[in-house]
Amino acid sequence: MSTESVANPTQKTAQAEQTKEEFILACVADGTAREVCEARWNAAHQTNPEVPAQMESAASTGVPTMADLAQEVEMLRGRLEVRERQLTQAIDIANRANEEAKAKTLAQKEMLINSIQMDSNFSKDELTKKALPELQVIRLTLDKSMAKTFASVAAEVDAAKRKKKPHLTAGAWDREKQQWVGGI
Repeated sequence: MSTESVANPTQKTAQAEQTKEEFILACVADGTAREVCEARWNAAHQTNPEVPAQMESAASTGVPTMADLAQEVEMLRGRLEVRERQLTQAIDIANRANEEAKAKTLAQKEMLINSIQMDSNFSKDELTKKALPELQVIRLTLDKSMAKTFASVAAEVDAAKRKKKPHLTAGAWDREKQQWVGGI
């Protein structure tokens, strides 16, 4: 037997520690706590506390050992847990965004309903049944129809004059002409 084939016990321990440390570093890189990674390592190596001596030869042949497979399974479990946490966080964020969008839409719809009711003859029940885009069109139409143009201002002024003008009177007495003026 050559001295190279018989491994020193301190060499075995150093190799096992190096492999353990590599596993823990890979596990921690996925976002898992160091204590959890160590617990996974210990759980995977309870049945075989020593790293097998064939590990070097197995690595050179490309055939994974049970310890390699157990490590890979534990690393994949750790990654799966991280991804599941990320997925639940993403779902929570999406739900909050959807709720916020619904609240904004309802607030805008309520504001439009109140505004339209003030300027039209629509009832609240009629407006509540309508969708937001339809309410926006109604509000826009009302705004356009109430826009102050020359003709609409002239009509308002004429209406105001007619309200002030006396109706069915004898008129006013003009002293210079000595007669009633403007009466009907």
